[in-house]
Amino acid sequence: VCIPCDAGHYQPLPGESTCLLCEPGTRSELKGQTECIPCSLGRFANRYAMTSCVQCGPADQTERWTTSEAVMSQREQTWIQIQGADSEDYCSCVEGTYLWKGRCEVCVEGSRCPGSNQLLLKPGYFSKPEAPGDVFRCYGRSRRCPGGAPGNCAAGRDSNSLSCTSCLPGLHETEDLCIACGSKDYVILVLVGLLCVFGIALLYVVLVKEGKTSRQPGSLLIAALGLGQMVTVVQQLTVIQQFKIVWGQPFSSILEFLELLAFDLDMVSIGCVAPLSPVLKFSIRTLLVLLFFVVACMVHCVYIAYKRAKTFRISLLLRTVGTLFMVFFISLCSSILAPFRCHIHPNGLWTVQSYDEVFCDGTQEHLQMALVGGFACLLPVSFLVVSVWIIVYQLPKRLENADVQFIRACSFLFIRFRPGAEVFSVLFLARNTLVVLCPLLPSSAGKVVCMNILLYGSIVITAFYKPWRAPACNFLDLLLVTGMLVILDMGSLFVTEVDTSKVTATCVVFFSLMFLAIAAAIFYGIAKHFFVRYRKQFRFFLCHQKVAAGSLARLLKMELQKRGPQFNTFVDCDDLNDPTRVLNYVGQDTETLVVLGSPELLTRKWCVGEICTARIQRVDTVVLALPGYVEPDKTFIESYSSIVPDITELANYNLGLTEVEETLRWISTVPTTAVPFLTPDAIELMGNDLTGTSKKQMISSGEPDCVVLADLENIEAVATAYILLDLILPKLAGSHRDSMPAVLTKGAPLPATTATVLMICSEGCFRSVEVASWLLSVIKLEKCCVLPIIAEDGFRFPSQAFYDDLVANQQLSKLDLDTYVHILKAVFEEIAVVFPPENYSSTQEDLDLRSKQVTWRLQSGALKPLASKLRQSDCSSKSGTSNLSNHAVDYKIMVSQSF
Repeated sequence: VCIPCDAGHYQPLPGESTCLLCEPGTRSELKGQTECIPCSLGRFANRYAMTSCVQCGPADQTERWTTSEAVMSQREQTWIQIQGADSEDYCSCVEGTYLWKGRCEVCVEGSRCPGSNQLLLKPGYFSKPEAPGDVFRCYGRSRRCPGGAPGNCAAGRDSNSLSCTSCLPGLHETEDLCIACGSKDYVILVLVGLLCVFGIALLYVVLVKEGKTSRQPGSLLIAALGLGQMVTVVQQLTVIQQFKIVWGQPFSSILEFLELLAFDLDMVSIGCVAPLSPVLKFSIRTLLVLLFFVVACMVHCVYIAYKRAKTFRISLLLRTVGTLFMVFFISLCSSILAPFRCHIHPNGLWTVQSYDEVFCDGTQEHLQMALVGGFACLLPVSFLVVSVWIIVYQLPKRLENADVQFIRACSFLFIRFRPGAEVFSVLFLARNTLVVLCPLLPSSAGKVVCMNILLYGSIVITAFYKPWRAPACNFLDLLLVTGMLVILDMGSLFVTEVDTSKVTATCVVFFSLMFLAIAAAIFYGIAKHFFVRYRKQFRFFLCHQKVAAGSLARLLKMELQKRGPQFNTFVDCDDLNDPTRVLNYVGQDTETLVVLGSPELLTRKWCVGEICTARIQRVDTVVLALPGYVEPDKTFIESYSSIVPDITELANYNLGLTEVEETLRWISTVPTTAVPFLTPDAIELMGNDLTGTSKKQMISSGEPDCVVLADLENIEAVATAYILLDLILPKLAGSHRDSMPAVLTKGAPLPATTATVLMICSEGCFRSVEVASWLLSVIKLEKCCVLPIIAEDGFRFPSQAFYDDLVANQQLSKLDLDTYVHILKAVFEEIAVVFPPENYSSTQEDLDLRSKQVTWRLQSGALKPLASKLRQSDCSSKSGTSNLSNHAVDYKIMVSQSF
């Protein structure tokens, strides 16, 4: 009787009397098997007659285990999977996992597991043998971690340090390797130290030498500013290097060399002197600027001792310290923020970006570095606050008081920028602060976008305002920032860690902002189109010829705007950058065009262009006809192109000769008011007619002690007198005067109470009988002084030829001309004040400043009575008259120097 073989046995042949045992590596689970089945992958049978194979590894990891053996293929060891394993030694983890403490663990980023139970590291990654799966990425100089077995470092590197960061004792870092310290390293360290001391001393000497002179910055300023811009760009590049961008060679080596300006102590082999812990290295790097300040103090003390100065002269020291702060501001802020710049590793841990051996966990070394950094933050924050205080609050006051010592002491802040643009020193400091904060953003895309926004903003501001003192430096700044943007945009192509979701979100946000800006512009244009129909920006636009009615236009604007804020008035000297804008103001933003009709107004192309625009755009127009104004007749209109040949230039603004001729015919139909002379009543009447309001007349109590004289036949001179009176009245209101100044009108005598006369000097004013009579009356007042006011560019100081012509003037024949000539000579012994409202550059602010000068002269008590000057001139005339011929020339030089 045939009996089936038991499990674990087999018999392939019929008629046999015995069963065979299953060999190791095979199994027979059922009776009567003709063959034994090899163990599947991940199982083994290490004995004979086994009914089942043993599972490799823990029961919960069956999918991670296999059976394999090593074979040589092309001189490389390769692991292949096998079935029928007869020993547990064939058990191994599947490819992609490694054996750790009896379990197969999944390989993490930066490692590879070929199926040999071992974890091998890729180049640029590190882990310790006692924790092979705890993989760290070797940021920066990645070749210090060659990969391979855990704990493997480049030559000279300490494998016990995290990510092979440290060198073995007695070695110093050079690129990716560590080599023995030699005499050359100590020499370099000493030379760098001496160079820093020499540089600070040289800076101190240069600043001291500059502070002794009051010369304006010369051509060397361009070189100095260019050097400063280079230092700023270098420091900005060191910030960009913190963006986790894998730069190619040789640019990567260039950036590493520039780290010296970022206070990287490893660049000078500081480890050869003494091994430094990360906390100590960070503290020295952060507070190194304080060491610079100590050196500056020592240099200052040596200078004070050498000069044997009696005072410490702290301003010289502060100027040197402030300059050092400005130079190294970015590097200082970047060093301070080092504990807060961290990067993540494949194992999920964070380490400090500049100190790879320090974990970003807020404990131990990281906590100590954060405390040191927080304390050091007081330095740049304090400097920024003090800079704002100086530029915004103190500088305007010190400039007004002419505090030259303060300005020189703080010139390190604003010497780079042109006068009036000092605030850009604070703006650039704020920009540099934001640049340093960019690396703190979590994503690389965010860092690049933030830096781009700052640099593009800097380009726009520099191009628009041109803040640098030397014009060439504006172009240099634009070129350097453009280069930075190109480097940054090209570097973004090397970013290996890209969060696609954040990049996509950033693109969507900016795309949305673009379309919102377009929509806002469209909405603004439509809204403004309808808004200007009901409310214009300017109630009045004063069209005038500068030479003939510039002062009257300014006076009329002041009078109209006194009537209320709704009567906003535009005078073209307020905006002369672009004639197109002036024409747009007339056509789009003006309710009423007021034409000040002077004799030659219609021969000025821009005035005609303004009137043409008003007619075409249907702007209400009125004409104030000044003496000599004549409405254009047919002959004038037909020959207009030959009378004003440059009128064709208006074609650039869509105004042809046809439109001009139609406007000349139309202007005769415009409401016209004659202005034959200028008096307070006439000024008030013009304001009443234009605004439809009335103003309560101010009546002065008593006779004035200060009068303003002007040629009453010259409307511009009279307008200047009333402008000056209007500006000085508020300034004299609090001076406890019994009476206020007044402008003398036609037929009015000089008051007996007059103590000061403000003489408005205009072309031909001293040929006026009225002016001559008033000045002759001045000498009858023993204590009356005269202050000349130059009202127009065409005024010429009296010369001997003028005096000879004056004596022959028949209109003045009834006056004491000899005395009158002596009076004029005595008047111009005083330094005149230039007050020309008709000039293009005479804005309201400029005239207000000049009126302050007049007020100060009135209140200073330095003016000499005219009568006493005449007595002195009578005495001096006995010694000769040679000095009189040069009086006008010398006086003109004196006036020009005073301004």
